[in-house]
Amino acid sequence: MVELFGGVALPTVIAVVNLLGLPGLVLIIWSADQRRFHSMQLLAQEERAREAKRRQEEMTALKEQFLAAMAEAARQHADAVRLYENNVVLTKSYERTTNELMSIIQLATQTMTRLSEQVVNNMYCPVIRNGENRWALTQRD
Repeated sequence: MVELFGGVALPTVIAVVNLLGLPGLVLIIWSADQRRFHSMQLLAQEERAREAKRRQEEMTALKEQFLAAMAEAARQHADAVRLYENNVVLTKSYERTTNELMSIIQLATQTMTRLSEQVVNNMYCPVIRNGENRWALTQRD
């Protein structure tokens, strides 16, 4: 037996056409087309639902990647902040060391200046300073 229009047998179609005529045939074709159209709509709806689910899964995966990237960026930012804070501590320590070194340099400079003055002021021996010129050294000696 030959089936037409979604499972309807040919003798049934012929009986309906004989009973209802050409409008009946149009009605049968329209009905079959509506069933086909409805099944296509259901398939399309299922496909859209699968596509929406796939997009949702992709969005979830992208969100997880984004959150992981943001967490990594936050960690790197915290590391950079910690490095700057360590640099501040290092700079303050270096500043303290520099100030101490400047004090030592000033003290050494003062000491060398006093020593230089004493050398210049004590250029003659004690005998010469007491008035005996025969032992005197001159500036060119």
